Amino acid sequence: MKVLWIVNSVLNSLSKHLYNKESNGLWMQALLNDYKKNRDFDLVIVTTIKTNKTIKMIDDGITYYTPTTFSSMTQDVQF
Repeated sequence: MKVLWIVNSVLNSLSKHLYNKESNGLWMQALLNDYKKNRDFDLVIVTTIKTNKTIKMIDDGITYYTPTTFSSMTQDVQF
């Protein structure tokens, strides 16, 4: 089974990759740590950060994505 988990913060592995520091995901990080113990399914985690490119990272069998955000694509557009 595959699971897509959409979160509103950057979890530890991706945070270390992007910012060289751990995140403060609290319960989400705890849930992820529990998942790592039994791995009953394939996990893909998507989060939003302001970026002008899609970032994909695989760490410890978990795929992390940060898609291009609309606001970063339209910085110079006047409405």
